[in-house]
Amino acid sequence: VYPQTDLVYDLSKIFEQRGGQALYHVEGLSLEQSEDDVTVHCKQLDDGGQLTIKASFVVGCDGGRGLSKRTLPEGAVQVFHQEHDIHWLAVLAHVKPYFPYTIYAMHPDGMAAFLMRNDAVCRYYLQVDKNDVAENWDEQRIWDTLEHRFFMTESLNRGSIYKKNTMSLRSLVTEPMR
Repeated sequence: VYPQTDLVYDLSKIFEQRGGQALYHVEGLSLEQSEDDVTVHCKQLDDGGQLTIKASFVVGCDGGRGLSKRTLPEGAVQVFHQEHDIHWLAVLAHVKPYFPYTIYAMHPDGMAAFLMRNDAVCRYYLQVDKNDVAENWDEQRIWDTLEHRFFMTESLNRGSIYKKNTMSLRSLVTEPMR
């Protein structure tokens, strides 16, 4: 099991050791594609400065609302979209991890997941009804439900929950994928 923050750190380190340059605190503003290359216009978030990057190609891993998707020409792709009948309650807590690895639990009452961020912050997910809202879930209810869905016989490490929100579960597929 490999926490996402560690994976990103390690891959960035390898990339830089091989001569690549990773940019942080930079927001892509626009993309321009020609026959020969791609130009990305960026804003440096720390000081507001402008940055232009020229590349042979851009890999758009910035999500469904990101710059690369917004830049696709009209009609270039077909998007298939499916909304599912459940939502996730996503929780971030200041707490020492109980488990040493990622856990996904299927329970008759719904799914639960644990993803370690680092040794002091953990992310949890609970499957909830699509009409449920985060405000319905106080800390006691969250911790009790996690323990129940993880089939635990002892208590999780409980800490301060500092962020919680619900999000829809949806599937998006874009064709063609290249």
